[in-house]
Amino acid sequence: MTKKAVVHIGALIKGMLFTGFSIQILLGAGWMCFHFLYRQDFAEADSAFYLWIFRLLGENCQIMYLVQLLFAFYAGYRFLALLCGRDGGIYPKYGRLYIVWGSLALLTFPFAMQCHLAVQPFSFMRTGRCRWRILFCS
Repeated sequence: MTKKAVVHIGALIKGMLFTGFSIQILLGAGWMCFHFLYRQDFAEADSAFYLWIFRLLGENCQIMYLVQLLFAFYAGYRFLALLCGRDGGIYPKYGRLYIVWGSLALLTFPFAMQCHLAVQPFSFMRTGRCRWRILFCS
């Protein structure tokens, strides 16, 4: 009896998390669409490398937003692929669609979106050393 209850409670929790993160992805995508054309008014970034990339892209903040969003999505994708991938990951039963969904869930956290839609180096710094290692050392 208790094993059945644990299985049903686990399925209920999975369903709730899936629904909640799916709603977060939809609301986050909408928020990004509405705020994509606006530039946040912060002080200029003090990172020479970041400013070089920004100037290389023609100082167009929307292109920089796209670069930051793609980099953050890719970092989340590689992180989840390492955990859930078929190549010896911890949870090898999950497929590519689950990894893409999880990457979108990571990308659409409100504080993450605030960083990714700002012309500041915090979007790249937010990925942290752990994600850098995953991106370039695996």
